[in-house]
Parts: sequence; C-alpha cells; structure tokens
Amino acid sequence: MQNTKDFINNVVTTDIKPNQKHWIVDKQRFNFVVDNISEEEWQAEHLTVYTLQKVKKEIDLHGYDLKLSVEEMANSLVVDICFRPKEEELTLPQLVGKLKVWAEERGLLTANPEVQFTKIYEELGETATAMNKNWHNELIDSIGDLQVTIIIFAQQMNIDLLREIDNAKLVKDKPSNSKHEAFTKIGIELGKVAEYAFDGLYKPVEYHLAKAFLKVQHFSLRCNLDATDCLNKAYNTIANRGGKTINGTFVKEEDLR
Repeated sequence: MQNTKDFINNVVTTDIKPNQKHWIVDKQRFNFVVDNISEEEWQAEHLTVYTLQKVKKEIDLHGYDLKLSVEEMANSLVVDICFRPKEEELTLPQLVGKLKVWAEERGLLTANPEVQFTKIYEELGETATAMNKNWHNELIDSIGDLQVTIIIFAQQMNIDLLREIDNAKLVKDKPSNSKHEAFTKIGIELGKVAEYAFDGLYKPVEYHLAKAFLKVQHFSLRCNLDATDCLNKAYNTIANRGGKTINGTFVKEEDLR
C-alpha cells in the first residue's frame, strides 16, 4: 500500500472551495483509489464506505461529471483525491472563436473541406454507436466532437455559423419525439449540405449546416445533455493537443509515432 500512500501524498493536489457545488471526478484517480485501498483503509483515512458507495452510485447514474454539495462530501478525502471544481464554461460564440484559432494554428482552415465533411460523418457514426449502446461518457465526447467538426467545416467554407444559426432559428421545426428521431434529422440536414455543396449552391449549404448544428443541440436535449457543455469538454480535451495536419486531416501526436 505504500505506493497508494505516496500517490495520495505526493501526486494529488487539493483545490477545495467551500462554496463550490459542482465537482468533476478524475476517473483515473477515482478508479486507482477504489482498486488500491481496502475498506479498513477507507475507514482509517476517513473515507467512509457510505461516501464511497454514494459516489460510485452517482457515477453509474450520471457519469464522472457529478453534482454533489460540499456538505455531502464533507470530511472526505474523496474530494481531495478524486475531484476538482468544475471549470467555468465558455459560451458557444467563445468556443467558435477559440476553435478558429485552434484550427488555424494546425493548418486546418486551408485544408480540403471535402475531407473535413467526412470527419463530420465519422463523428456522427460514433454518436450513433454511443447512443445505441447507452454509453454515457462516450456520447458526451462524440456530441462534442461532432460540433467541433461542423464548426471547423463552416470556417473552412467561410460560413458565419453563428449568424446562420440565428437565421435558421427563425424557421420553426416540429420537435422530435425521440432521441433516435432527433439523431436521424441531423443526418437529413447533413445530406442536404452535401447535395447543395456538390451542386455549387452556397446559400442552401449555409442554411442546412446551421440547421444540422441546431439538430445536434436538440438531439443532446433528447439525451438529457447540454450540447454546449459537451462542446466545452471537447475543446478542453483538444486545446493543447499536439499533432500534424496530413492530407486535410489532423492527426494526433501520439498517432504519428
């Protein structure tokens, strides 16, 4: 158990704010603690079995993005070891701006939009898989990544996506009755984007791309998720990611080896 103690004493840093109500669990650290500390050691370290079981139950229900009050986690090193306060989230316009800088730095804005469009479909497929298999965390990731690919495609096409979204909102659509119907409507809009793009009809491309983005937002709601929250997570994941753009596709640094 010495390695566990060293991990707690030397690796873990604490950032506890008494008024903080929303915590994000570090999946790797939590699983490490669960796997390496016995029930007696939980007790000895003031990590009550009740608290541990409560956290595990919350994770099963909601994934690793937890909403637990400080009072619920009081006197528990679970907070110290496994949690960090939820970061302030960026708005959609802020994220679009940051993604433009991110894409420009990696040479994606001058890459082939046709290649980027296939990335949209790639992320759409991953979203379908996560939905059908009820993979909560993977669904959050894929919805975030799907929005990233759409935003970058819009920037490659010199489309003011935020303006087009505002315009597209003026056209009211019939709400979807299920998440599967909502998902299908994303594909319908993307199909129209492809059709009009190949026909060289620019204005319909702008409109239907914005509608596709709005359909992603509606799909997220059907999955009890917030699309902008998913996009924040996606951006935080890729923000400092190294890599290289090859043939119009950004390849992560670890995949270059």
